[in-house]
Formats: sequence, C-alpha cells, structure tokens
Amino acid sequence: MLSGTVFREASGEGADFSWANLEQANLGAVNFPQAVFDGANLRLASLEAANLPESRWRRAHLEQTNLSRACLVGADFTAAHLPGTNLRAAELKSANFQQAQLYQSRLESLNLTQASFQGASLVQASLAGTSLFQVDFREADLREANLQDTVWQEVRLFGALVAGARFTRARGLSALQRRWLETQGPF
Repeated sequence: MLSGTVFREASGEGADFSWANLEQANLGAVNFPQAVFDGANLRLASLEAANLPESRWRRAHLEQTNLSRACLVGADFTAAHLPGTNLRAAELKSANFQQAQLYQSRLESLNLTQASFQGASLVQASLAGTSLFQVDFREADLREANLQDTVWQEVRLFGALVAGARFTRARGLSALQRRWLETQGPF
C-alpha cells in the first residue's frame, strides 16, 4: 500500500503503478513519462505540475485529484473515473478520455488539441476559457457544463447531450453545431 506516500520530484520512465493504492499520495512535479496507472487508486492525490506524457490511466480512480499544470500529452484515460478532478492549465494534446467520467471536473484555461472525449461524461464540468481544436465530443454528455468563453475549431459534436450547458461568448461554433445545440434547448 502506497496510500499517502510522497514521491515529490521522483523520476522513472515507464514506471508501472497498475492497481496501486496511491490515495492521497503527493506526486507533485514527478517525471514519469510513459508510466502506467491502469486501475490505480489516486483519489485525492496531488500530481500538480507532474511530467506524465504518454502515460496510461485506463479505469484508474482519480476522484478529486489535482492534475493542474501537469503534462499529459498523449495520455490515455479510457474509462477512467475523474469526477471533481482539477485539470486546470494541464497539457492535454492528443489525450484520450473516451468513456471517462469527468463530471464536475475543471478543464479550464486549456489548449485542447486533438483530444477525444467520445462517450465521456462531462456533466457539470467546467471548460471555461478553453480552446478546442479538433476535439471529439461525439456521444459525450455535456449537460449543464460550463463552456463559456471557449473557442471552437473543427470540433466534433454529433450525438452529444448539451441540455443546460452554458455557451456564453463561445466563438467558432459552425452553423451546423449551432443548429445541433438549438435542438437540445436554449444555449
């Protein structure tokens, strides 16, 4: 059991933490490129400013985890549980969140490029101030999400649920996307 452990500024390429219990662990500023956290418990952990490119988090539990300012380029969060997680100002280029649970999470002030949220739950999540470029939200649940001040470019939205989402000052939505949003209710 590694619960509550401090790994601050540790380093290790390809480290394998699969199914480890890292609840409340401090992994701030660690350098673990290509690390594997499949099925791991990282509830309430801190990974602020961690360097974790191409890391894998499939089915990991990251409830209320702090991943702010972390480098997660190319990370795979398929079916991971991230409710209430702080991803503010993280680097998420080409990250995969397919089927992930991100409700009430903070994905604010990001440059999301080529990320996939296909089939993900982002209910009541905040993406305020985020730039979205070639992001895939197909079949995602964005109900009551905060999408204020977002910039949209080549975003896939087909089949997404957006009832109650806030799009105030959102820029770059195509005419087709606006029509889709109108079918879901006022935005």
